[in-house]
Amino acid sequence: MFSEPDEVETAILEDFGDASELKRLEALYFRQQERMENDPKVRWDYAISLVRSKYMADIKSGRRMMEEIMADPANEEIQIDCLYFLSLACAKLKDYKDALQYVRELLRRKPNHMQAVQLERIISGRLEREGMKGMAILGGAAMGIGALIGLGVALARRK
Repeated sequence: MFSEPDEVETAILEDFGDASELKRLEALYFRQQERMENDPKVRWDYAISLVRSKYMADIKSGRRMMEEIMADPANEEIQIDCLYFLSLACAKLKDYKDALQYVRELLRRKPNHMQAVQLERIISGRLEREGMKGMAILGGAAMGIGALIGLGVALARRK
């Protein structure tokens, strides 16, 4: 009933970064924080590594960090990349509505961004599948409740 993810979808959403690289960037980032230094490149690389992690807590942290970076309107290219990684993080966290909002904003700014086009297709498909699953669950629950009511009515008539 529900279509399985295709290879492109799996490749994009399950493209996990190297754990040792994440640890290295994390150590560098926090060392800079302790020294009250702020290298935007280190912060950016760390945020991307967090989004590419296989752990939900890391992805959530990466999302927050990307949102902070996005709030600083440095230049358009950084904004475009932030929108992509925010959309990716939200999709990995199954927050498909926010993911779709971010990727559509990216495509509004840069309509020919091929990775964003693919990501939008993936997110829309996931949102549709989740909606169908929800409808199937609700339909099953409604049938179960209907059966219980019918059974209750039948038993009440027997008395």
